[in-house]
Amino acid sequence: MRAMVVREYGTAPVLCEVADPAGPAADVLAASLNPAGMAVAAGLNPFRRPELPLVLGLDGVARRADGALVHFFWPAAPYGAFAERVPLAGAETVPLPDRLDASRAAALGISGVAAWTALAGTGALRPGESVLVLGANGQVGRIAVQAARLLGARRVTAVVQHEAARQAPLRLGAGTVVTSQDLATLTERLLEPDQQGYDVILGTLRGPVIPAAVDAAATGARVVHLGNSAGALATLAGPAIRKNGVSILTYAIFTSPARDRSDAFARLAQHAAAGELTVGYRETGLETLPAIWDDFAAGRAKTRIIVTPNEATPS
Repeated sequence: MRAMVVREYGTAPVLCEVADPAGPAADVLAASLNPAGMAVAAGLNPFRRPELPLVLGLDGVARRADGALVHFFWPAAPYGAFAERVPLAGAETVPLPDRLDASRAAALGISGVAAWTALAGTGALRPGESVLVLGANGQVGRIAVQAARLLGARRVTAVVQHEAARQAPLRLGAGTVVTSQDLATLTERLLEPDQQGYDVILGTLRGPVIPAAVDAAATGARVVHLGNSAGALATLAGPAIRKNGVSILTYAIFTSPARDRSDAFARLAQHAAAGELTVGYRETGLETLPAIWDDFAAGRAKTRIIVTPNEATPS
């Protein structure tokens, strides 16, 4: 079968023929290209660093031999989602609801599950609380804005990098969207819509943005750190954390309980099937994945990319 394989960590994967899985396997219909998978290819994901060669792809949607469609996560190495077939033994699987197609379901995968479980689980978001989403123009952030609303948030404020990115979070349900361009006034702008501050702050950025966000935290706020696209280092003033009893919490999808991951995907899938949650994406076949790999790794891909291993690239 055809598959995208990494032969040496830190190098670009290659499209090649590999042996079919031994035993029962399902046909892969759609798989999500995401930063977590890029980290696997780079050898930087401590939760998945098996001996090479390795078929890439952490999650996707497959058709079982009985025709049932399921979302799968974390297939047993050396197999992965960027292949025509995948073994499902040992992988976490969730049946797809009616009216949800494979590519849309795959687009909800890791990014959606991370957003939902970080808010509902780690952040312990309660109905009526306010939420601040940092990096709302990213894959996790866009779903987080919608997830916060679905979980009963009273107010959702989003932070994006540029003015041109403001409209998307507004369409997805954010009450207010601000840019991070002027860090000196960011705290003030965040507090304009809600002087009480934010109960849950979802941080995909870190870097110089997080100190301003912490200064806008409510008493007893939970700051969930799950990414650092704006920089790995940040300086937080002790008084800013202590005065409001702010908790700094860490999140990683690989350490989240398996049941929570499966429950989160099932909830997301039901909302998407009912038209209550939207996600944008574009499809590509296996044969064009190497050409877009570098663009995605460098952050130049503006749309979520779904790989369809058993279909040719749409024109």
